Amino acid sequence: MTTTARSLAGPAHAPVWCGDELTWLDRPAERLRTARLTDGAVRPIAAFALDGTPLSALPTRAGWLIATPAGVHHLRRDGLVTPTPWPAADLLTCDPGGRLWLNTQHGLLAADLAGRLRVITTDPTLALAWHPDTTTLYRATPAGIDAHPFDLPNGTVGPPTRISDDRAAALAVDTTGQLWAAVDTGIRCVGAACLTVPTPPPTGCCFTAGSLLVSTAAGLHAYDLGTGGHPAVRLQSHRLGG
Repeated sequence: MTTTARSLAGPAHAPVWCGDELTWLDRPAERLRTARLTDGAVRPIAAFALDGTPLSALPTRAGWLIATPAGVHHLRRDGLVTPTPWPAADLLTCDPGGRLWLNTQHGLLAADLAGRLRVITTDPTLALAWHPDTTTLYRATPAGIDAHPFDLPNGTVGPPTRISDDRAAALAVDTTGQLWAAVDTGIRCVGAACLTVPTPPPTGCCFTAGSLLVSTAAGLHAYDLGTGGHPAVRLQSHRLGG
């Protein structure tokens, strides 16, 4: 295991790895960038210009959902942008069942596969991640990180248990079920006697098959920690607006 970073790209935010493709937001340039990881290096595929500062991006079967201060839109791979029926959000993610979760000014919402929304909590949410066995939802809040029992068939959550007092900007879980949190000083392994990987303040993190990717205002970096993660789930909803 090494905590020496390999630089992969320029300024980055909120990387997402789907197995066959890596996506991240380039906020200074207002771009969504896509690439493949080959032999530990990034091979660019495309860059899409976005209208407004991107806050979050979620891969779908046909492109990406993009959250900006003006709302959530669907960006197709041919560059066409269409509106969605969902409210403005600063966090978009997908649960293991392919359902959309989004954090809005009114709280954390979840959509069923038909696009209907329900409120999960009105408390602030900074980041979400799921255990590989799908029975636990991890939720970062301004006060710390909570673990919730998660019912995959119904997409429902149980009462929270506080597992860390860290304020995390992003969460990632490796294949062993170990939770990692992006905090001001770097990426921290949550739990007793766990290590912290020092970095500039991270803007996101995710696992690939063999590395931890960390995005910062300065660039996208890879850390070989002797563990990897599962690919992110693409949104399965058919209701993408437009």
